Amino acid sequence: MLREVLGISQGEFARAIEKTASFIGLIESGKTNISHETVSAVCGIFHVNPQWLLTGEENMFEPGYEIDPPDRDGVPSRIKALRKEHGLSQAGLAKEIGCSRNQISAVEQGVANASNDLLKRIAARLSVNYRWLLSGTGSKAEAALEEDSGMEKIYQFFSDDEQARAVVLEAIEAYSVKRDHAVWQRIRETLQDDGTKSTR
Repeated sequence: MLREVLGISQGEFARAIEKTASFIGLIESGKTNISHETVSAVCGIFHVNPQWLLTGEENMFEPGYEIDPPDRDGVPSRIKALRKEHGLSQAGLAKEIGCSRNQISAVEQGVANASNDLLKRIAARLSVNYRWLLSGTGSKAEAALEEDSGMEKIYQFFSDDEQARAVVLEAIEAYSVKRDHAVWQRIRETLQDDGTKSTR
């Protein structure tokens, strides 16, 4: 149900939490149990309420986090309209995002579904909000620019700072799963132990 609301495949879901698609398939089919580690990863990455994931009670997402349901039926027309707005042929768009013209044609005609990877490449290249492209709701462009700018800074920070990654992973698990509010004090102490990181 979570995957369907997010509009992503088993493979895309698996990559996000660093597992395999077959592992996600086993969990969804009830052939294997979900571990505490996997619950923590799912809740942290997708802003899921652990109580909902484990029991089906309460809201699916954490308070303050909302997601628009995907509108896959409208994706072909949104892609076609965007392509024309940017003055691109099907071949031109395909070249820009690294796929074949036939793939763009099939998606626009509704013969084939656009993968989330393809949608993300189109959104990035044409400077539109990925969520808008998927759901047809929300801001089309302005929010995308803000999100991209913020996420770029976050990715750069994490790629440069191994300690930051460890701290954030601890915070996600401690706060979202264990409801351990003392994690914030431990993070402050950890960062203060290293003067080079304390100002960051």
